[in-house]
Amino acid sequence: MRPDTSCAFAQNAFYEYWVSGAATRLQVYSPALGASLSTRCVKGSSTVTCRTGDGGRVRFTLAALDAYSSDQANAYASTHDTGSGASSAAGASEESSGSAATDADDDAWPPIAQRIPNFDEGTGEVVQCEDGLYSQSGGRPGACSGHGGVGG
Repeated sequence: MRPDTSCAFAQNAFYEYWVSGAATRLQVYSPALGASLSTRCVKGSSTVTCRTGDGGRVRFTLAALDAYSSDQANAYASTHDTGSGASSAAGASEESSGSAATDADDDAWPPIAQRIPNFDEGTGEVVQCEDGLYSQSGGRPGACSGHGGVGG
């Protein structure tokens, strides 16, 4: 997460991702900003990375999602500021759980033009390569090979 991404936003991103059934597009409420942010989540082999249009990033493990329960989600929603009370299930209805972005998806993250040619064949988390392109093989041997390695 970025230094200026609040813990409350990160927690809300986790919660919204879980209650949406792993939708790739979410509206996540930021208590610090008092507004919901369009957020794009990409599921990797062991983590989910969610990004906002302004560069905010949150990452959480699939193990944490698997361990989360309805009781925990209900308790969280009753004690935290998640926005208007409406979860981002609307985003889930647009895309089924785990849907991949398509070329027709103008909001795709990372943008189609910034992906390495074999992006969709990756089996890891999304990372930015040293040359600025994105790979979906982060955490795997050879991620960003031919693109200067994984960026810093």
